[in-house]
Amino acid sequence: TLADVFDWRVLGLAFMFAWQLVVFFSPVIHYSTRNSLSHFNSVVGFSSLGMIFVLLLAAIQVKLFSRIMEHAAVRWMVPVVLTGCTITLAIVDIGTILQQPWCSIASTLAGAGLGVLYLAWGEVLHRMTIVQITVKVSVAFLLATICFAFMVMIPKSVSIVLTTVLPAGTSFILFKVLKRRQNEAVRKEPAFHEVAFSIRAVFSLGVLFMVGAFSRSFFLAAAPIAGSGSYPWLFLVAALISMLIVCGPLLSSALPDFAAAYKTSVFALGFAMLLLPLLEPGSIAASVVGLVTYCVSVLLVWI
Repeated sequence: TLADVFDWRVLGLAFMFAWQLVVFFSPVIHYSTRNSLSHFNSVVGFSSLGMIFVLLLAAIQVKLFSRIMEHAAVRWMVPVVLTGCTITLAIVDIGTILQQPWCSIASTLAGAGLGVLYLAWGEVLHRMTIVQITVKVSVAFLLATICFAFMVMIPKSVSIVLTTVLPAGTSFILFKVLKRRQNEAVRKEPAFHEVAFSIRAVFSLGVLFMVGAFSRSFFLAAAPIAGSGSYPWLFLVAALISMLIVCGPLLSSALPDFAAAYKTSVFALGFAMLLLPLLEPGSIAASVVGLVTYCVSVLLVWI
């Protein structure tokens, strides 16, 4: 039913996705083009390093990471850190303070905080069936793209304020509304409890993140798309296409067909890269292809 689809978990995930999209993929918070590759600047690069570090720590030192996350103060540091990083990047963007080292520090901490949220939400999702996960993640990502379009179109000052609130919103739903109690006497085994599997999973996620990042670098030009009214709507169209690519094969058979879903997704990513010599960077076609590649990568990470 609709009540099963649009619940607190979907809303919380949508808040996290929306924050990630606005901060890392819009001109609202930090849109540096000082580097040679547009969209793949120090923000994306250092945030990826921070995220991978946290995921590797959780994979290699499962018990240590779990003990650290048992403390409520540690869990609630995450939205505080993400909010602080958002404000710092916004200040750097308008030139109030020097770009470095503050941009790199804020980006790395933001990626680390996002990695903690990824693991925490993963712990919530792994208790559900694959069909529930697919539906909830897809709907949450679609809601996030709608929120993204709204944030890009409203005045920048208002958008910055709303973006800084999103980490608190997703953390409140995650740690309060869903009543995740890490200090219970009987605890469920972590979703990634096999160390070897976890490390391989982290590197697989890293590859997918890099695919999404480089697709943005190669296919998108900063000025034409970011400055046009079509920018947020292209993102929404790309999200819908990506949901068809990833979720269509997965849910088309009686049982979830992972093989077909991943084959289709990998084919789509490879085909997008083959279009590099044919599409003019910054054009509508290149933008749609780049956005679809990015959205497929994000959905694959979660599903």
